[in-house]
Amino acid sequence: GLVDSPRAVADAVVALTREGGWRVGLGIGDVEEPLPDSTRAARGTAYLAAREALAAARSSATALALRTVGTDDYRADEVADAEAALRLVRAVLARRTGEGWQIVDLYDEGLTGAQAAQRLGISPSAVSQRLRRAAHDEVGAGERLARRLLARAAGATP
Repeated sequence: GLVDSPRAVADAVVALTREGGWRVGLGIGDVEEPLPDSTRAARGTAYLAAREALAAARSSATALALRTVGTDDYRADEVADAEAALRLVRAVLARRTGEGWQIVDLYDEGLTGAQAAQRLGISPSAVSQRLRRAAHDEVGAGERLARRLLARAAGATP
């Protein structure tokens, strides 16, 4: 896939982690335009970096890697920092249970704790416990950090 924002990258990592079984290789770079009908036919440094990242993801404990090609040491450090943030988010999400995803989904729909408790037939304190076990706040903070770091690594706006 091809995305053009740090938010889209973080969203894709969350979705693929939830789905399970995906190895994620992310590349930062330029893309030649006009875009072809197929990403396989596309060209540019982003694709070269993504191929390198996918190969690196094979040996990663989180099955995720982020790469760029032809950058200076400073930018390479920024890419490594963004990769670290995404790997941490992915590691936390991989431990989330079905109940955790369920409660997070309800919060993402805009329900309050009391409304979620009523819908699930559980107590409000059980909702709070599930949110804590799901690391809802920590994942949100990690995603925000990852987006900022991705933007810096790519020279974009979060």
